[in-house]
Amino acid sequence: MKIFTFWNCLNYILFADELAKSTATSNLKISYNLHSLSHVKKCSKEHILTEWNNNWLNSSKGLLTKETFFPNVELRLRSLFQPDFILTQFATGHGKFGSYFQRFKVPRENGYLCICGEQQTVEHLLFHCPAFEKRRYVLKGHLDCCKISFTKPLSCIFQKTCCSRQFSNFISHVHNSL
Repeated sequence: MKIFTFWNCLNYILFADELAKSTATSNLKISYNLHSLSHVKKCSKEHILTEWNNNWLNSSKGLLTKETFFPNVELRLRSLFQPDFILTQFATGHGKFGSYFQRFKVPRENGYLCICGEQQTVEHLLFHCPAFEKRRYVLKGHLDCCKISFTKPLSCIFQKTCCSRQFSNFISHVHNSL
């Protein structure tokens, strides 16, 4: 085991000083290969987000969520999307929808069709069902005031708190009516 004494430390300091002087007077080109911690964090975050987005885009799972709500990860991360029980059911299609029960052959008292006679899917309930036209009209009116259209993908709705709230009210009404 080496014991560092005053003389050992002084020798290291003198050696370091000598190296610094020789480098300063040499004709070597300066080459920096080190990056700041913030640069490394930024590059790492970009790489992770790119990988995540590629996995999302190339996955055959979550098609309803991709097509109807968030086509890419960046839109989801930039949104004010605050999932709750009902919103998660609509975003995933895993809820008390006729199409979901039919997929798993779960019997229902009122069958698999919507009250209007159409296939009861999330898309039908959100965009087409005449039973919810009045509520949809109110939602569209609010979104129009905010210059947001009620079309797929719905990620733009989650850019403003008031629009998110209006959409949550709409789907809560739809959900409670099922």
